[in-house]
Amino acid sequence: MRIKFDRKELMNMLYSVHPVVPERSSIPVYSNVLVEAKAGRVYITGQDTEMAVTAIGDAAVEKDGETTMPGRRFYDIVRELPEGEVKVESGETAVSIKSGKGNYKLQSIPRDEYPAIISVKEGIKFILDGELLRRIIDLTVFAVSKETYSPAPQGVLLDVKKDYLRMVATDGHRLAFVEKKGEFNLDQSAIISEKAARFASRLAGNVEIRIEEQTIGFSTENTVFASRLVEGEFPDYEGVIPQDNTRIVLINKAEFASALKRANVMSDPLTRMVKLRISPDKVSVRAVSEVGESNEELDCKYEGEEFDVGYNITYLSEILSRIETENVKLLLKDGVHAGIFLPEKQAEGEEIIYLLMPVVL
Repeated sequence: MRIKFDRKELMNMLYSVHPVVPERSSIPVYSNVLVEAKAGRVYITGQDTEMAVTAIGDAAVEKDGETTMPGRRFYDIVRELPEGEVKVESGETAVSIKSGKGNYKLQSIPRDEYPAIISVKEGIKFILDGELLRRIIDLTVFAVSKETYSPAPQGVLLDVKKDYLRMVATDGHRLAFVEKKGEFNLDQSAIISEKAARFASRLAGNVEIRIEEQTIGFSTENTVFASRLVEGEFPDYEGVIPQDNTRIVLINKAEFASALKRANVMSDPLTRMVKLRISPDKVSVRAVSEVGESNEELDCKYEGEEFDVGYNITYLSEILSRIETENVKLLLKDGVHAGIFLPEKQAEGEEIIYLLMPVVL
């Protein structure tokens, strides 16, 4: 195999692939990337046991072939090279990388020792704009469970029906829900791992999404990405969203978020709890710990009886950071039932809902 790359093109390909490649693996070949040159195009693949990504690019292919080499080292070398031509040539046991007066060699492992690439060839498919995919992932993936003992799966649910697409994540304490209206004409759901969802959010342009029974694939003009799905049943997310939270509070999001940052300084490092006292037109934000306390009043719109509710500051702040309107709307029942946090106004054809369980005061 002998290829001449423009350094920028090669760097773009490796930038797409290297996040998937494990730096260390009990199976050494997983730390390598697979480089294939055929029919004037180059394919660079990286994978671990759960996901695989292939970057497709143009280069001057002087000799077809295929080999594998240490992925992180290859990326680090190319990252430090000056702009210009990069020559990559494979031998029996090593790969040579030449740029200007520099010459580097990496040990290689034969192609036939590289595991079968995780892929999706069949299954239902639909197309999403990459920017929309990135946005709905960002609005939800933060709420994915990080605990292995949690009843919630460690992944984000992609639920596609005839006239809507939903993405939902929950860790049992909070829930993030996004719905986009559209003509999808499907009835399919899949639980995507957090790592795979975050990688998919990097894709640009039109993204073809294909779902099989155990695998999901995302394809663009220059990238093919596939991941094994998370096993298990996703909780009944519709059933846990309360419908009888009749206390409505409207508060400026930026002021609320800033007050929470200040309260966090004085909060208990174990509970990170903030106490909200909600009264007509006022919200008191209070935090207490062994070193002291803080209390700050914010203006709001609320008509009703005064009541207290406590939340984890980190969870509440993460929700506020995803609200895209100037004000945030709180739909509350009392201090012990789940609270709902919404944008002040939903965009056309879209619904965003955040649920957060309170901390017992």
